[in-house]
Amino acid sequence: MATIQPPEKEPTCYSTTVKHSNWREAINKEFDALLANGTWTLVPKPPYVNLIDCKWVYKIKRKANGGIEQFKACLVAKGFHQHEGVDFGETFSLVVKPTTIRMVLSLAVSHGWHLRQIDIQNAFLHGVLQEDVYMTQPPRFIHPQLTHHVCKLQKSLYGLRQAPQAWFSRLTDQLQALGFIGSQDNFVVKDMGELSFFLGIEAICSDHVGGLQYLSFTRPGLAFVVHKVSKYMQNPIEPHWVAVKRILRYLKNTISHALLIQPITDLKLHTFSDADWASDRDDRRSIGAYCVYLGNNLISWGRKQQQTVACSSIEAEYKALANAATEILC
Repeated sequence: MATIQPPEKEPTCYSTTVKHSNWREAINKEFDALLANGTWTLVPKPPYVNLIDCKWVYKIKRKANGGIEQFKACLVAKGFHQHEGVDFGETFSLVVKPTTIRMVLSLAVSHGWHLRQIDIQNAFLHGVLQEDVYMTQPPRFIHPQLTHHVCKLQKSLYGLRQAPQAWFSRLTDQLQALGFIGSQDNFVVKDMGELSFFLGIEAICSDHVGGLQYLSFTRPGLAFVVHKVSKYMQNPIEPHWVAVKRILRYLKNTISHALLIQPITDLKLHTFSDADWASDRDDRRSIGAYCVYLGNNLISWGRKQQQTVACSSIEAEYKALANAATEILC
């Protein structure tokens, strides 16, 4: 394990009550993980290559109750230095769809399944790179005998444009090879116990029903007002601030409200759509909305201002119906 000094500049999340040893331990732990994973090999710098820089990023990971879970240091490649077609080709961003989470929770409650959380440690570091990517040696970890060498990346690194794609490909291949059985010693997986706090969503379970609490993610009533005030984010005036404060007061007084997910026997999808023709007084565009139920459980909803001015209420309704159909199919 290499020895490092405290950061010259304290990270923005750094607390005056935290000793430097917390960050030293976090950085050493991350660097050891990079070496154990075979993330790079040190090679002489080839001529005429695009050399990517890197930096350490610090973050305090917190529990659902706000307490400190761990001090996390992450080596991040400066991917904005990459050149398309040279350092990376296809890119892909892993984004979970909220509807999928709500549907899985609805099925789990209905069938009495037990849900558990797992965390694949250093997930992006498992992706295998197909391109030749060269990076400077990490700050504070310059090899004393190979000071002019560079890192030829073998595995993906946070910050690289192709990192999500590389990890997704590796995970997909592994799951298919296993026949969709849980990974066995291929990734370091942390069992996080019963589902309680996932992607910023608090899941509260009882013997009969489960509840979620996460603002617009689980509060359909916020879809309209959030959309409305978001239109004026670039140049808000006093009425807009008044509206935002009203939203905050509403949330404060309805903090116990939640999206109820209850056991169901009817697993059919039921969809409703509607449109408010030319309702926006600023540009006379129509507002379309939809909601999708799995049985009696609301799993998806949306509200969107239509991109063109509808010439009739029928046209506005048709566009809203098309958006609802798209949500069901996709």
